[in-house]
Amino acid sequence: MPAAARAHTPAGAEAFARYFFAQFNASLQQAKPDLLGGLASDACKSCQAFIDTAVEYRTNGQHYSGEPFTVATVGAIDQQGNDETRVLVSGVQHPGAVVDASGKIVQQTKYQKGQFSVHLKWINGAWVAEELKVVK
Repeated sequence: MPAAARAHTPAGAEAFARYFFAQFNASLQQAKPDLLGGLASDACKSCQAFIDTAVEYRTNGQHYSGEPFTVATVGAIDQQGNDETRVLVSGVQHPGAVVDASGKIVQQTKYQKGQFSVHLKWINGAWVAEELKVVK
C-alpha cells in the first residue's frame, strides 16, 4: 500500500480509495480475490461482491481483460470525526471482456460512467472500506 494511503488524514483517505480501486482492478484482471483482503470490513456488501466475482473468475479459469474501472477523480465529501470519512470516486468502465484460459470471450462490458460514495473508517491504524454505494 502506498505511504500516502496510510496517512490518517482526508488526503490519506482519498489515496486509500484510489489504491482500493487499483486493487479491485488487479483482483479481476488476475482473478485474485486476496488482493482486496484487509481493505474492506465484513459489513461492506459491495466489497464482498467484488471479492466473490474474483473468486468466481478464479474458479472458472477466467479473468477480466482490460481495466475494469478507471478512476478519474477522488475527493473527500464528508468528514465524520477523525476516524470516518466519505469520499466520492468518479470514473469510467471502458468496454472490456471476461475471457477464459484460451482467450475466448465469455462476457462483454460496455462503456459507462460511474460514481461511488465510499465510506471509510480508520481501524487499527489503517483505512478500511465500510460501505461502497453507486451514486446516480
